[in-house]
Amino acid sequence: MTSSKRHVIAIEDITESKEAFVWCKEMLQVRKWNYWGGSNQDYFYFDDEKDAQYFLTVHGGRYVDGR
Repeated sequence: MTSSKRHVIAIEDITESKEAFVWCKEMLQVRKWNYWGGSNQDYFYFDDEKDAQYFLTVHGGRYVDGR
């Protein structure tokens, strides 16, 4: 997947990933984030650093640099 979103967060726990996906749908405008399910972890892409940091605070995960 190619994305123009600058901030990427990876989540390995599938249960947490599902909850994070629902949170994004309810809390953020659709154009501000993307999701991609990988084989070992799920990736959440954000335009705004504040959204990414808030997401990390609520759901944890790992900030992925240079993706």
